[in-house]
Order: sequence, then C-alpha cells, then structure tokens
Amino acid sequence: MSFCKIKAHFGVEVLIEMPSGEERRIKVARNSGFVVGDRVGLQGDRIQRLERRNELSRQTPFGPQTLAANLDKVIITVSSKPPTQKGFIDQIIVNCRSQNMKPMLALTKIDLAETKPLYQELNTLYSDSIPVCYGLKELRPYLAEAERFILVGVSGSGKSTLINQLILNPTQRIGDLSANQKTGKHTTSHSMLFNLKEGGELIDSPGIRDFRPLSVSIQEAAHYFPGFEKWQTQSCRFRNCTHHHEPECLVREAAKTKDYQRYLDFCLTLI
Repeated sequence: MSFCKIKAHFGVEVLIEMPSGEERRIKVARNSGFVVGDRVGLQGDRIQRLERRNELSRQTPFGPQTLAANLDKVIITVSSKPPTQKGFIDQIIVNCRSQNMKPMLALTKIDLAETKPLYQELNTLYSDSIPVCYGLKELRPYLAEAERFILVGVSGSGKSTLINQLILNPTQRIGDLSANQKTGKHTTSHSMLFNLKEGGELIDSPGIRDFRPLSVSIQEAAHYFPGFEKWQTQSCRFRNCTHHHEPECLVREAAKTKDYQRYLDFCLTLI
C-alpha cells in the first residue's frame, strides 16, 4: 500500500499525489467524504482515508461541509470590496482554534483607498488575538515554514490573485466583481492544493458567504473567541461561565461593549 495525499476533488474523481511526486486520478463515489488534504492509502485503484488530525468544516443549509483536512494555518482573506462581516471572521477563528489550527488575517487589494482604514480597524480589533497582515509583503514571513495553509474568504476577496503570487505554477483565473452587486464571482469552483514557493502547501477554496462552526459549544466559544484572551488568566465566579448571564463575570465587566456584542451575535449562530 502506498501513502498519498489528495490534491483536488472533482466530484467523482480525486487527484492524488504519490510519494514519488507523480499525480494520478482515482475514481470515487460522489459522496465519498474525501476532501483535499486527506492522507490516503492506495492499493490498486482504491483509496482508503487515514485518520485526520483536524478538519475545517462548517454548517450549511444542506448539512455539514468539510473544506479541507490536516491543516496548520488558515489565512482569512479580507478586502474592502466586497466587504467581510466581522461575524464571519469570528466564526472562522473560533472554528480554527477548536481544531488546533492557527488563523490569521490577510488584507488584499491594498491599492484601494478603503483598504488602509479597514486594516487599521481590523488591526485594533484582532491583533492581540491573531496576526493581521497588510498585503503579501507582511504575509510572506508566515509562509516560510513548511506547513499546510488554506485560503478562506468571501467570494471576490482576492484569494485567486493572492494564490497566483504564492504558488510555483500559477494557473488560477482571476474573477471579476459584479459591477451591480459588488459581490464576487466564484473563481474557484473546487478546492485544490498547490506547492508554495517557500516550500509549504497552500489550499485554495471556493468563496463562501457564511461560516457557521460545527460542534462548538457556547463554553468553547467563550474560550476561543477573539478578544477574550486577556481575560483567560483571570477567573469568573463560576468555572464554566459562558460570559453571558452569570453574576460576577469578569468578561462582561471588563470587555469592551463592541467585543461583547460581537460575542453575543456569535452565540446566536450556535443556537
């Protein structure tokens, strides 16, 4: 049996990379459950999935959806056009931390005048929790290690443009924004794994508009929510405090109103 990794999923076929570097397409059932990043054992024309160390998944109206597996870091691409909601960012951060993945923000389209004030706002809001990178120059140092990254963001947020600058063989087509709605076209129709110039691996994923986490309780959300780190070294009155309604809650007393309101909005997505 050969041990391989899945580089792309095309519905009824997956593209795998052999230990030698050779690529091969293998037929699979449409609902096989394989995702990009999976480690698989190959025997003949059949593959068997090996245990995942983590996965990036979300809840959709049609059920759970796993975007990729076995990740080290998640790069959330953010642009001023189209805008990205703070709740979207919070959801991904909580999901990543619950799965032992490191999230970071990457501001794209820095040539736009609106990007600088957006960066200042996000840097104030998130820099104590995760790296906030202004363009490719600030992002590159985080890619120096031989790790596996995934780009996640709303459609049209600049993922394809960014990936073309990072991968060894750029072939992605760059999509245009709808002039009327200012919403992005889905340039990427399926996830695909690329080799980085720095030596790691980068997964490009289709643009998404919401990211409701799977299997995250309110207690876990309170622990992983960005902006609450500075209160983790102190103790609320109750050990399992949700920072929602309990008396003598340090988070409710000390957190800024906008941070706490974002947390309440996030909790509503878990109900």
